Amino acid sequence: MPPPCASFWLAPDVASASLTRERVRSWLDDHGWPPDEAHDLVYAVSEAVTNAAEHAFRTPPPRPRPDPPSIWVDCRLHEHDDGREVRIVIRDNGCWKPADADRGFRGHGLTLSGAFVDTFRLATGVAGTTVELTGRITAAYPGRPRRRPRG
Repeated sequence: MPPPCASFWLAPDVASASLTRERVRSWLDDHGWPPDEAHDLVYAVSEAVTNAAEHAFRTPPPRPRPDPPSIWVDCRLHEHDDGREVRIVIRDNGCWKPADADRGFRGHGLTLSGAFVDTFRLATGVAGTTVELTGRITAAYPGRPRRRPRG
C-alpha cells in the first residue's frame, strides 16, 4: 500500500497548478480513489494553488518574509470504520488580498472549489493563507454522487 500521505513545496508560478494536479491525481489513483471523486478533489486543489500563485505574492509583505515565497501542499488519507477521507491542506506564506469589488468573470475559483468537496475551510493571517479541503467516500457506497456547483 502506498504511503497515506504526500507533501510537497511549490514555487508560486504558472507551472505550480499543473504540477499539483499531476501529483495529487497520481496519489489518489495509487489509493484507489474513485475517478469522479478524484477529479473533484484535483479541481479544488488546483484552484486553491492557482489562487495562491496568482494573488498571494502580488504585493510586498507587510513585514519581511523569513522564507522565499512558496506554496505547501499536504495530502493525508484517513481510514475510518465507515469509509475513507482525504484531507488536503494548501498553505502559502504570502499576503491575503481581498477580492476586487468588480471581479468581472474572475474571482470565483475558491467558491467553486468549495462546491466540489465535502469540507472547505479558508483561513487568512499575517503568515499566509491556508485552505483545507476534505473528500469522503463511505464503505457502503465507494463513490458519492457528484455535487454540481450551485448558481
